[in-house]
Amino acid sequence: MNMRISLVNLLFYLSISILVLIISYSFFNQADSTIISNNPASESRLPLTSENRQVDSQPAANLVIHNIKYANYQSSFGPLPNALKNTRIPLHFKLTEDGQLVVTRSIRSLIEYFLSANSQESIATITGRIRELMNNALQEPARSQAKQVLKQYIEYKQALIQIEQHLSVEQNLSGKQGDYQQVLQYRTQAREKYLSREVYDAFFKKDDSRDNYTAGILALKKDPSLTDEEIFQQTLLLEQSLPLEEQAIKKAQHQRERLQVDVMKARETGANDADIFQMRAQVYDQETAERFAKSDQKQAKWNGRFAHYRQQRQQIMAGVGMTDEDKESQIRTLQTELFNDNEQRRLSTLDRLADNRVH
Repeated sequence: MNMRISLVNLLFYLSISILVLIISYSFFNQADSTIISNNPASESRLPLTSENRQVDSQPAANLVIHNIKYANYQSSFGPLPNALKNTRIPLHFKLTEDGQLVVTRSIRSLIEYFLSANSQESIATITGRIRELMNNALQEPARSQAKQVLKQYIEYKQALIQIEQHLSVEQNLSGKQGDYQQVLQYRTQAREKYLSREVYDAFFKKDDSRDNYTAGILALKKDPSLTDEEIFQQTLLLEQSLPLEEQAIKKAQHQRERLQVDVMKARETGANDADIFQMRAQVYDQETAERFAKSDQKQAKWNGRFAHYRQQRQQIMAGVGMTDEDKESQIRTLQTELFNDNEQRRLSTLDRLADNRVH
């Protein structure tokens, strides 16, 4: 009897232990789905499932991240408009260790996300939704700082609309198309007027550097007094205003272009395949240089076959006592013998180009 009671007690306590483990797992799993960083502001966040979370390589204590589904969004302003259906709200803030807001481009993305539905909602409703999210996601001082960024950006966007309307009226009156550089100038002035330096740098600095580069290139192309070398040198100066990563891309591009010219000159002066390989290896990695070498060999074989074909074709065309039909028949037979189907499709164009060079 005592053994039976002990067995019952053992089963009872075992069941209790399993139940405690299940409750503990459920509690901690739920907590993990609502807290993304250790920042105190996370206590006031909207609940998120693990499916909606994003992982960032930066320290979690400095990030407040939500990726809220359209269907999961709840607001005092009601559901999101249909224009945003099947989307996620890109809510991503970065904070300093003492809770100050770090202005990043992600704030602009959040604002533009809601502004994309401005045909279905008023600006008042749109800004209300954004402020509500900021209230839920952030604590002071970051909350007020984020709202100030929102205020600046909305004022800038409204000023931009007025500028575009003004330019449209000017174009209609003058009958001339808008000047790209003038548009950039007006837009830059609006950004400098309504946005703080911190907001401008985070939102538009890179964009403006690219736009100014493009405007400079267009101006160079319109100037007939410049030589090709002067255009190239001034282009290099313009590239220095681009973001560093894009400067690196441009530099690599120029290296490849110079290499191509140098390779052509080297071949003309008798450089062999080994010389060309070494030239390429100074710009490209070993694997890429080998790939170019194989491509050169393939091209050389093609050039040899095509030159042989052209020679045979010329002899047929110069033949005496044959009709045009006979010549065409012999040329088609020659093409079939020397080239596969895909290569034969290119021959009519290549022949035409070669004939034009001869004449």
